[in-house]
Amino acid sequence: MQVYSKSASSLANSKRVFLVDNNPDNIAVTRRSFATEGFSVHLEVFQTVDAVVRLFNGEHEFDYPNLILIDSNLPNDGNFKLVAWIRRNPALLLIPIVVIGHGHSETEIIRSYELGASSYIQKSIDFTDYAIQLKEVCSYWLDLNVLPAHKKFSKSA
Repeated sequence: MQVYSKSASSLANSKRVFLVDNNPDNIAVTRRSFATEGFSVHLEVFQTVDAVVRLFNGEHEFDYPNLILIDSNLPNDGNFKLVAWIRRNPALLLIPIVVIGHGHSETEIIRSYELGASSYIQKSIDFTDYAIQLKEVCSYWLDLNVLPAHKKFSKSA
């Protein structure tokens, strides 16, 4: 887990973002984007769908994420499987899920939404543009979007 925060005071108010991506280059670029744009978030990276599922099904206390970013190129349609699994779990139903795509597959976009993705973005190949995309996505889902108060968003609640 890495924390990206402009100041110590914003650390206490930071939001949790899960990134599910198995590509080390994508992970590095995403971490660099968060650091460059000065996000005030806890970024937790998972390289497999199973790791995310184990965390949610586990007995350990943790705070649920405020946003889940899922790479569209996970092996064995993992992105689709994870979106569907999350949406079948009532405790996770309201957590926003953003699928990050690498191509322009209309089928992939439609399937992501049909399974319950909150949003689908086309990842820019330019670092600066990608950092801006992440900033805008996080700004919307973490700052502007309003979710109902929901005790099930935290295993410790």
